[in-house]
Amino acid sequence: MRIHRYGVTTALAVAVLGLPACSGDGDQDEGGRDPSTGPASSSATSAVTESLAPAPDFPEPVDAAAAGGHRQPGGNGDWVMAAGSDMWVADLGPGLVAFDAGTGRRVAALQVGPVHLGMESVGNRLWLCTADGQLVSVDARLRTVRTRTDLRVHPLEESSVTAGGGEVFVPTDAGGWSAVVADARTGAVLRRIPIPEGTGGLRFGFGSLWAALGPDQVVRLDPATGDVQQQYDVGLSPVFVSVGTDRVWVMNQASGSVSAIDPRSGEVAEVVVDTGVIEGGDIVASRHAVWVRVTDVLAARVDPDTMAVTDRIGPPSGSGGVGVNGSDLWMSAHDVHLLWRFPGGA
Repeated sequence: MRIHRYGVTTALAVAVLGLPACSGDGDQDEGGRDPSTGPASSSATSAVTESLAPAPDFPEPVDAAAAGGHRQPGGNGDWVMAAGSDMWVADLGPGLVAFDAGTGRRVAALQVGPVHLGMESVGNRLWLCTADGQLVSVDARLRTVRTRTDLRVHPLEESSVTAGGGEVFVPTDAGGWSAVVADARTGAVLRRIPIPEGTGGLRFGFGSLWAALGPDQVVRLDPATGDVQQQYDVGLSPVFVSVGTDRVWVMNQASGSVSAIDPRSGEVAEVVVDTGVIEGGDIVASRHAVWVRVTDVLAARVDPDTMAVTDRIGPPSGSGGVGVNGSDLWMSAHDVHLLWRFPGGA
């Protein structure tokens, strides 16, 4: 992702000096409802119960083309999200472009405007929020815009739209840190709920909202009220969040790592995925793998069962997004104007 708001150096300094902080995709049905479990305990802080050494023996990186990658006409595309049978790329062409996830054929282009925060999809519905606060829903089967709502606020930039329980949540710091909550069917604004100051990525899963919060925490929130249900210690400068089938995954920029949170037990595991700081980056968790856009190479794959880095794809390509649709893996690299498609690579 492009680095607009979240300062890695600042977050690292906050964590080291002890200063106060300043300021996709688990199993869900089309209504935005997913497996729900209650928090392990109320308003408690968990400890990192597993942590791998910060100097891992990484596998040798494989060049993207040698790994089966196909170059797409990626231009300046950034956020990547699967919806329906397509892979949708933001900030490309007129704003949003859809490619057939398996063949790479361009199948749709929609005029939506610049998109500075991650998209969301549930079933055949895709949600995004433009830089000027337009909440847009797309019917991924028809490949058309379904609703467009002016939220009258500017959304956070290095964050994400998220959806669940029949509602869509858009984080903002305009007029105080909060999430604008809209009806997933109509796009109508329902209410605003508070979110912690300094929130980065925001995702819905297991009946809760999960907010990445610098310098080193993820906070579990009640989606109805914004009340804190649980706090978890993770790596330094957590930013992007992805919900898997049984855990919540967060990418930590300053420690170059990924943390996995078990929503039932509250246990947290961490694995280093980059030899240094991740600049920008992105993360997506699927059933069989977690892929992270990193900085020292193009991407790293984490085995969710062993918490080991099993594959690394090169070369280094700056920042960008990553998405999975079935067995197909896609990555953007906007700094070098590339879009990679890996058929069967997920």
